[in-house]
Amino acid sequence: MQDKTIVIAGITGFIGEALSHRFLSGNYRLKGFTRSLEKAGKLEKLGIEPVLWDGHSLTGWEKQLEGADALIDLTGENIAAGRWSQEKKSKILNSRVESGSILTEVLRRVNSGPGVYVQASAIGLYGAGGDIELDEDSPAGNDFLAQVVKQWEASSNGVESLGWRRIICRFGVVLGRDGGVLKRMIIPFRWFMGGAIGSGRQWMSWIHIDDLARAIEFLISREECRGIFNCTAPHPVRNREFARTLGHVLRRPAFLAVPAWVLKILLGEMAEQVLLSGQQVVPDRLAKTGFTFRFPYLEEALKDLLAIYRGQSDFSIK
Repeated sequence: MQDKTIVIAGITGFIGEALSHRFLSGNYRLKGFTRSLEKAGKLEKLGIEPVLWDGHSLTGWEKQLEGADALIDLTGENIAAGRWSQEKKSKILNSRVESGSILTEVLRRVNSGPGVYVQASAIGLYGAGGDIELDEDSPAGNDFLAQVVKQWEASSNGVESLGWRRIICRFGVVLGRDGGVLKRMIIPFRWFMGGAIGSGRQWMSWIHIDDLARAIEFLISREECRGIFNCTAPHPVRNREFARTLGHVLRRPAFLAVPAWVLKILLGEMAEQVLLSGQQVVPDRLAKTGFTFRFPYLEEALKDLLAIYRGQSDFSIK
């Protein structure tokens, strides 16, 4: 007998795929929103019920949320895919705010429930934090990403008035085998050209993707859990330590730093906000719930994720 029904918007993305595998192994009934008929067919083969949605409009798919126990919103334009033009910045903002607003409106039309609404968010809310340790009560920053995240989170404010429990997960740098930032980061190490980014002093608040999926399932299952949770491992590291640890795990040197000025020329504002600045974020509220990380330290996380590539003369992540 299947347990709860989980609906995921953004199921075909890097994090959505990891979540779907976890929920399927836990005997949940799973529905996934997708824009593509081709991807809908692939979801069906995995045992996931596809729901076609363009990300913008209400076109009758709302009925798919009837009987849902949880709705997870992972939608949003990739912030780290190249230089930020004005058009790109608009897409980054609108793709998040619009989906949050539409999904909130859909929940007004759902007759069954209430359930739990999980909204993906980001630690970019805190802005460039320097060396200050940041928890869920820390103030928001003032840069572009901070403004995006503030509006993103505000887009679902109406959920709680409908009786739905709302959980906001502020993701750090998510490390996984099959995508995300780690896939790109190991490329220079493959050619013995790995190293820190810029000064290497900026903090990286990271999380193993398996811990992220476990944390989301944990928060959904606990009725007392609501509000904002930093989804980061308890031990953030500086970028130069990240590079050194990654090199150690892959048995590669990590001495060729990428100069900040090169990144600024190539990527402009995106480089400054995403690559060259960081936040020292801790998962204070998540720890207080009793959640236990399997990978609290970076080296253990990287060894798990990259075990099959260690020591190989030619390696890559698929």
